[in-house]
Amino acid sequence: MVERPPRFSSLDRAPVVAVLLAAVLCVAALQLGGAKVPDPDVFWIAAAGRDFPRLLAPPTTNGYSFVDGAVPWVFHERLFAPLYAAGLSALGPSFFSAWGALVGIVGIALVFGALARACERLAVAAMATLLVLFGARSALFQPRPAGAALVLFIATLALASAPWSRARAAALLAVALVWTNAHGSFPLAAIATLAIAIDERATRRKRLGLAVAIAALGVATPYGLRLPVLAVRYVLGGNPTMALVHRHILEFAPLWRAGAPLVDPLSVMALVASAVMALSALRSPRTRGRALFVLLLVGLAVRQARHGGLACVAAAMLLHGEIERLLGHATTRPRFPARLAVSIALPAIFALAIIWSHARARRDEGGWLAANLGGRDALALLDVVPNGARLYVPFDLGGLVLWRAAPRGVRVFYDSRNDCYAPENARVAFAIETGAMEPRDAVDLLRARGATHLLVADGTPIAKALGALRPLARQGAWSLVAAR
Repeated sequence: MVERPPRFSSLDRAPVVAVLLAAVLCVAALQLGGAKVPDPDVFWIAAAGRDFPRLLAPPTTNGYSFVDGAVPWVFHERLFAPLYAAGLSALGPSFFSAWGALVGIVGIALVFGALARACERLAVAAMATLLVLFGARSALFQPRPAGAALVLFIATLALASAPWSRARAAALLAVALVWTNAHGSFPLAAIATLAIAIDERATRRKRLGLAVAIAALGVATPYGLRLPVLAVRYVLGGNPTMALVHRHILEFAPLWRAGAPLVDPLSVMALVASAVMALSALRSPRTRGRALFVLLLVGLAVRQARHGGLACVAAAMLLHGEIERLLGHATTRPRFPARLAVSIALPAIFALAIIWSHARARRDEGGWLAANLGGRDALALLDVVPNGARLYVPFDLGGLVLWRAAPRGVRVFYDSRNDCYAPENARVAFAIETGAMEPRDAVDLLRARGATHLLVADGTPIAKALGALRPLARQGAWSLVAAR
């Protein structure tokens, strides 16, 4: 009887896999390299990097708001702030388009490189990498620190699941230290290490000690216990302001309510595949801790759609053996060169450089801002806002105001940092944004709380309530209006 080769054996050939994954990454680079920037958060992160350049002396109060300037602020993304400030100062908003695409390319290359070393078959590594591409592309290919934090998650899983060595343990501690100072999702490093330790009987005690050491890093920052407390609140709520954020910010919505780009058919299929892999892996005591960890992330993704990428990455990197059972084991274990991962990233980086340079040569600063950030029109009006103004702007414009006008003493009513605002002001801000508050009442309330100017777009309820007032300046569909 002739032995049949394993399924998808053609994907065990390095050139085939390299061309396939490089082509997919090139398409992503061409789509994203010239894309406009829609994310308001990157601008206030850059503003903080400019205004608080010392990493060991980060901001401790809101400071940028005229109503809640003294409210405590735990800046959990502070490691990215100097980079964002430098990039935005040198390249304008185009920096964020290039950065988001580059983060995604590096993340996928890192996933594939780790899997190519861990899997018996290159086909398994390729399919697990595609699972990450389908399930985590919106989370990974983005300029916000959450994208780079996902790369740190990938590095953590690769180091924690590899055979034990002191060098890998030291590297894992270093990655965890960076992550702790870079993004609020850092508790996942300790949880992932703990989950893997459950499955590794021979080195369990060492790995458990490493998990404890990583967890201790969470308080080894200028913020102490306040940083891990904030991280928990972002997931579970725990105070009135975070309850409002969970209710109104789309990425905190459950899976069935969140839409694109967080949720689409491909990402849902990838999340379902991750859950199936985890349920299958529960049967074996050698993968039970990993499976429980993946199921935890799947449950979080169902509750809050923003965690879907984490679940797919964890499933691909920790449970790739389930794909191997489906496709069949390799008859021999070839060695895959490290340059294979580099070979899929370099063409995409080249494509990114071409499309980004082409777009940058044809756009001014405002041309890189998406419609939700007001584009050229809102940007032009920010330059005529008076020094020291107490300014109301829509939710998405807050970060841009802080970058452009905070050095002139301009302060905002509310912006997308969210957690550093009192619940009563967060409630008002979301009520105005969603139209739940009568527009004239909103204007009166803003005046009562000290607003001196409003920057609004035509057609919005609050703009209609200001219709009788003559704008100080107007650009396109946007108007700058004196509140008094």
